[in-house]
Amino acid sequence: GYCVSSTNCKNVCRTEGFPTGSCDFHVASRKCYCYKPCP
Repeated sequence: GYCVSSTNCKNVCRTEGFPTGSCDFHVASRKCYCYKPCP
């Protein structure tokens, strides 16, 4: 989804079960990307 800061994004990702995430530009808006390590 849309985001303003990476800190907020990380918190959202953690509540959804991901270890971390970041707020990055995607085309014309900033979006929250959650990351998890590959098995």
